[in-house]
Amino acid sequence: MTSYPDGPSKVLGFLSYDVLLGLQLDHVYSAWYFYGLMALLGASLIACTATTQWPAVKVAQRWRFASDAKGVQRFAGTPAQVLPAARVSDLGAGLSAKGYQVFRNGPQLYAFKGLAGRLGPIGVHAALIVSLIGTAYSGFGGWKGSAMVPEGREFLVAAAISPTSAISRLPEGAKGVLRVNGFRIETRPDGSVAQFYSDLSIRDADTDQELLRKTISVNDPFRYGGVTMYQTDWSLAAVTIRVPGADVRQKAPNPLDGAPGAAAAAAGPSYVEQGRPFSLPLASLAGTAGTPQNAKIWATFLPIEASPANGRPPRGISIIARDLDTVTLYDSSGAFAGVRRPGSGKPITVDGVTLIVDAIVGSTGLEIKADPGVPLVYAGFGAVMITTLVSYVSHSQVWGLQDGANVVVAGRSNRSKYLFEKELDEVLDGVPEALPPRA
Repeated sequence: MTSYPDGPSKVLGFLSYDVLLGLQLDHVYSAWYFYGLMALLGASLIACTATTQWPAVKVAQRWRFASDAKGVQRFAGTPAQVLPAARVSDLGAGLSAKGYQVFRNGPQLYAFKGLAGRLGPIGVHAALIVSLIGTAYSGFGGWKGSAMVPEGREFLVAAAISPTSAISRLPEGAKGVLRVNGFRIETRPDGSVAQFYSDLSIRDADTDQELLRKTISVNDPFRYGGVTMYQTDWSLAAVTIRVPGADVRQKAPNPLDGAPGAAAAAAGPSYVEQGRPFSLPLASLAGTAGTPQNAKIWATFLPIEASPANGRPPRGISIIARDLDTVTLYDSSGAFAGVRRPGSGKPITVDGVTLIVDAIVGSTGLEIKADPGVPLVYAGFGAVMITTLVSYVSHSQVWGLQDGANVVVAGRSNRSKYLFEKELDEVLDGVPEALPPRA
């Protein structure tokens, strides 16, 4: 990285965040050039189908009879074989037994099988176009947003998402109210996070009836009414404590009342009632000085002396949390005071104040999306897999001609040429010798 005093830091002397944003590389799949390339690809597929694939199918459907031995060889494009003392009707019976559709016009014979192999490429193109339409539909008709919701809270889904374009229609599932009933973290033996789970329920905003409830995790989303909610992140929202000893005076808003800071200050000093649980909001320390990079650490502060007479800074207890299982407490001088497990009921005394840590309230991070084109994309890619397999079916053709007592035969196939030649040899070997009529 090269740092310039008159602009942002640049890579290779020219690449910086403003270039990335200008090229819309932060949202490639909704950029104008992405949709332009999709439109170009769709037009190419349609043109190829109309000018190449469909005419080839129409040609393959025609019954083309050869009127002479040279015509048999010309149609097949391979040297013709001659069956002495044979009948073209016996050749047709052998080909029919191998699954060919056989057509005769007097001494002339034409047979084919595997026409689906000609239709397969058209199906592949059509399936790709369906997938492109589904992608564009999701891009122009979708909704998306995110929310970090504390345990026990609820919100209107529609308030957390925004449309991707003016033609987006609000899905039915976005009209409901989502509640986070519970949140828990599963850890590995080394203490790292293995998985986190959120117990979610959605209810009707008008009738208050619960419509669906599910515990989700990463890669196991919540789906309802066209809305999908993915578990993507987690956080710690608050710590609930009790002060069984003397009341603690604090000048900040009383956590019990939940009043805004300005209102609490206007009301004068408030008190934490003895023995009554109250919540302190936790703030993330990520990115602050002294915090390890990518570390998940949260902290809060409990003032125990809001306005010292000598003008010193307020004294209080610092509470640090890394997960839902433990909290670390420090006294007003910053000295370590102890560790407690929420819910254990074990008190700890810090700066003369006895505390009991009741719980840590977790928050679940949800990525919320409405992609109306997803069914089309899935259907398109499913059809691509099927039609790709169908396109590998060999389209085989055989021409025959009764030339006096002999039968002239030739054939061709667009795939599996060795197997086709082997199959045709088996048919020719099975054609019986035609005995001359008795005098």
